[in-house]
Amino acid sequence: MNDLEKRKVNAVKEIRDLLDWSIKEEERITTELKRLGKLTPGLDGNSEIYASHNKKVNTLMKNIFDKYGLPPDTRLKLW
Repeated sequence: MNDLEKRKVNAVKEIRDLLDWSIKEEERITTELKRLGKLTPGLDGNSEIYASHNKKVNTLMKNIFDKYGLPPDTRLKLW
């Protein structure tokens, strides 16, 4: 396995962890909005809250690619 393949494997491990965390965080946000009675149905209902979360995930994903020196267009098989 060459250096690039090793970096991809390590990046995939971190990205999987990030995606697991992201799903749990979205569930937590949804539960909290429901509890507060502020969950608005529809695509635009709570878009700012979810957009903020997605922006954070995108930033963390970029950081992983930077950490392993992978170009942004690198294709990874996550599952």
